Amino acid sequence: MLLERNDVNPDSVDKSGRTPLSWAAGSKQEGNVEMLLDLNDVNPDSADKSGRTPLSWAAGSGEESIVEILLERNGVNPDSADKSGRTPLLWAVGTGKERIVEMLLERNGVNPHSADHSGRTTLFWAAGSGWEGIVEMLLKRNDVKLDSFDKSGRTPLSWATENGHWKIVGMLLDWRDAHPDIADQGGLAPFSDIGSGREEIGDVLSERSHANLNTADESGWTPFPWRTKNDCPAVVQGEDGWHDLDAILRLRGELPQPFVTNPPPPHEPPLKKSRRF
Repeated sequence: MLLERNDVNPDSVDKSGRTPLSWAAGSKQEGNVEMLLDLNDVNPDSADKSGRTPLSWAAGSGEESIVEILLERNGVNPDSADKSGRTPLLWAVGTGKERIVEMLLERNGVNPHSADHSGRTTLFWAAGSGWEGIVEMLLKRNDVKLDSFDKSGRTPLSWATENGHWKIVGMLLDWRDAHPDIADQGGLAPFSDIGSGREEIGDVLSERSHANLNTADESGWTPFPWRTKNDCPAVVQGEDGWHDLDAILRLRGELPQPFVTNPPPPHEPPLKKSRRF
């Protein structure tokens, strides 16, 4: 009814710079998107004050059909970045919608290795969020870098490790270009953030001979969850209590055998402020 009136502007903007098309695309209103796109005076690629376009909003809301409709329109830039540096592809990866990621990767001009202003690429967001299918999709490409750094000096492997996505940790370690001992700006290697309830990652790590389980940060702490400068036992917490993981290190020759027959029980490691993805 409104679109039939002569005094209604179908491409007007609100205080945030969003148009009716932008709101429809971000609110999963496929029918309204199609009606608005049929009008000649509606810009299909208008950006709001945050730099997000209708395609960006549709990709970020995980609406596959609207993304497909917008990608078929002339004048829609599939790789436009908003003011945070995030492209529709980066927003799509954040939702975990594999089909949307696939559609965007198939488009010419879409950079699969684009990074936001924090330096995190598509692989960072997929690995840190636990999207195994998207990680696998990205690893099959030749133009995606495994060991790129964000602005804190961290890698996709570092984020996957801290967030407990052990299957993705294994996928990244099995890739020939992954380096498990690269430390961030705080001196923390990817496995320095293994904490309570992460025994699966310990198992994955112990099988990789190229991972140094003794990498220390600037304070002298090492991975499981940290070893002190005074060589306190390395421990990890499971559902049934704390477990000594020094045996893994000794079997791999990274620690000498103990000289005492009855060592004291492992000390509970100090609490560490967690970093969320």
